Amino acid sequence: MEREVREIPGLRYETCRGCGLRWNIAKGQTIPKDGYLCPRCRDKLRRGH
Repeated sequence: MEREVREIPGLRYETCRGCGLRWNIAKGQTIPKDGYLCPRCRDKLRRGH
């Protein structure tokens, strides 16, 4: 079952390099050259999974 993804105009979205999901991020947030890592993937990485 696929969910319809609706992005809100005016907000900034980035695709996570870990899970491939699109995330709404802060407009002023800088993205590393190796790509955005979402909070879930950052937590997994921190815990060593």
